[in-house]
Amino acid sequence: MGAAPPCTPIFSASLGSRLSSYDQETTVTIDLIDYYDETTGFAAMERLTGWHCAMMMGFQARGRVPAGGISMEVAVPAAEFMEAVRKRGINFTVEFR
Repeated sequence: MGAAPPCTPIFSASLGSRLSSYDQETTVTIDLIDYYDETTGFAAMERLTGWHCAMMMGFQARGRVPAGGISMEVAVPAAEFMEAVRKRGINFTVEFR
């Protein structure tokens, strides 16, 4: 039996927030598309399943996350987390409107 064909997970999230200093609605859209990695043999789903956990473990090991029960969404700055995503070859775009 041959290998399963590569799959392509697609992630898109839109978040709305009112900026108090400008009193206007701002929408942030993050689009992430990943593909099969021929070098590692990992399907896109394998690359994206658990990657956030592995990165958070790295942040914890380096002392970037304080002790205690802290939601990963606020444990490290978003820009730092997304840079760690990009370093793993997972590309994304961010759009502000």
